[in-house]
Amino acid sequence: MQQTNNDTLSVSTYIFFDVGKHRLGLSLQYVQEIIQPLPYFSVPDTHDYLKGFIRLRDQVIPLIDLPKLIQVESNSHNPEDQKYIICKIDRQTVAFDIHQIHDFVDLKLDHIQKSSSNTIGSSTIASMEYMMDDHSIPLLNPDQIHRLVTELNRQVRQRQIK
Repeated sequence: MQQTNNDTLSVSTYIFFDVGKHRLGLSLQYVQEIIQPLPYFSVPDTHDYLKGFIRLRDQVIPLIDLPKLIQVESNSHNPEDQKYIICKIDRQTVAFDIHQIHDFVDLKLDHIQKSSSNTIGSSTIASMEYMMDDHSIPLLNPDQIHRLVTELNRQVRQRQIK
């Protein structure tokens, strides 16, 4: 968090991006880098939200399929704009598949509030939202997303064992 000199109002930097027609935000505190999509390898007996794994500088990183998570058609974007956002969540590195980077924005914290509806599609992945004049932008909670996908994968593996 930074302090501005003029009004001492706290601000935090977020990246805004698109997944389908949804504009979403993510705090830069989680973002390590943004990369062009890499080949990924799928793993059997995992939930659909886990697209697979990518190899980045000798590290194997889970790739979370945000379009599938929020139920967006994957053909609803220009493939040339597609990116992977590499995030650090606790000690785990995770990649999020997104459709298009929009902007980096310093948000005044008094414009961020608890989400009135923290679901996008059918998934609970945004606990906060940025309030604008005529609409709001959901701010993703990557910890929540990571926990959700991890739990869903655990359930899929347990069903396979039975």
